[in-house]
Amino acid sequence: MNTSNVDASGAILAINGYYARNAADVGAIRATRLRACSVRVDLGVPAGRVLRAVESHESVPEIMWDCPFVDEAAHEQDMSVRAASEAFEACRLNMRTLTRRFERLLYARGSGDDQVRDATLLGQQVTQYWIYIDDDQSLAGPDRLREPVCAAQGMTVRRRVGSGKDVPAWIIEAADDIRGAGGIDELTRFARRVLTCRWERIL
Repeated sequence: MNTSNVDASGAILAINGYYARNAADVGAIRATRLRACSVRVDLGVPAGRVLRAVESHESVPEIMWDCPFVDEAAHEQDMSVRAASEAFEACRLNMRTLTRRFERLLYARGSGDDQVRDATLLGQQVTQYWIYIDDDQSLAGPDRLREPVCAAQGMTVRRRVGSGKDVPAWIIEAADDIRGAGGIDELTRFARRVLTCRWERIL
C-alpha cells in the first residue's frame, strides 16, 4: 500500500482510537482499519498511520489511526470524501460491530512533529506520554514553554484542540523511550494522570 502521500506539513493531527469489545476482536479491528486505509488511498486521500498498542490498558485503544491535515477545514473535507464512499462506509459499519468505544480527536502539532512521525518505520515501536489534566485553561501555557526543549531531544508535543472528557490534554511522542527526559517535567507537573503508551507501527 502506498503511504507516501501523507501530508506531513499539517498543523492538525486527527486521531481515531479503536477500543476492542474483546481481545479476540483486535485482529479484525486491525484488518478493518488497514482496509479503510486502502480505501482512503483509492479515494485520493492520505492513508495515514496505524499503530497497535504493545501493552493492553483500559484507557488506551488497541488500534489507533492518525493523519496530519493543514487545518480543521481540510479535515472536514476529508471526512466528507469518506462519507460519500460506500466502500469506506462498509468498513465503518464493520468496525462498529468490533469496538466497545471509538474516539475521534484533534491535536495541534508541535515542533518536530514531522521528524518524530517519520522516524518510526513499519514494525518499529514508538513511545507516547498521554497527559491528562483537570483544568482546560492549563492547555495554553506549559506546552509552548517546553516545546523547543522537547523538539531538541527528538520529541514532539501535541496539544488537544477543544475540550474532551477523560482524553489526553497533551500527547508527547518520541521514537525512543522518553521516561525521565528533560522537557517533560513541566508538563507532567500539571497532570492529573500520565500514561506511558508503547505502540508498534503497522502502517
